[in-house]
Amino acid sequence: MKRLLTTVLLGLFTVGLIAPQASADELDDLKKRFNERYKELLRIKGEGTIGENYKGLIEERGSLTGADAKLVEAENTDRKRLYELIGKRQNVPAEVVAKQAALRNFSIAKKGHWLKGQDEKWTQKS
Repeated sequence: MKRLLTTVLLGLFTVGLIAPQASADELDDLKKRFNERYKELLRIKGEGTIGENYKGLIEERGSLTGADAKLVEAENTDRKRLYELIGKRQNVPAEVVAKQAALRNFSIAKKGHWLKGQDEKWTQKS
């Protein structure tokens, strides 16, 4: 009986119906990294060289230093992973989660920050 239960759980884990315990740890790690980058991303957004896009990602608007470019790349990598994890839990594609996140990010953006809509045009939040 124990062997059957183990086989069933392993099968469900393999097809993604049960998230591994590591996912909770991974979510904690993602949250920590998001918090660590937050102030620097706000600074760069305030400079106008990056903005939020409709895909739930940060997008470059101007020339970034090497360190800032790496920061943006790390943020986007972690956002994509977060969207994947949430999508698996909600049984929806990561793209759906990303678009929901974009709407949230647009609504909480600070005055003066840049937002890129589906029309591919940048607008500054007023």
